[in-house]
Amino acid sequence: MANFEIFQDPQNNFRWRFQANNGNTLARSEESFLNRLNCEHAILLLKQQAPKASISVELTTNSSMKKSSEV
Repeated sequence: MANFEIFQDPQNNFRWRFQANNGNTLARSEESFLNRLNCEHAILLLKQQAPKASISVELTTNSSMKKSSEV
């Protein structure tokens, strides 16, 4: 089953990673958290907001960037 995993980085701050059913990491926190509770709160916010999130795609063509707001 896919899951969020909370771990401590080398600076003893907390981070999360989201792992697929096969164990591959699909996403991880870019920021670290000073305590586990704040890390868990970030996961809850992600779980609440992700189902409503739009998808944006940025395509690079001939060194100019085109942006589509939603797919």
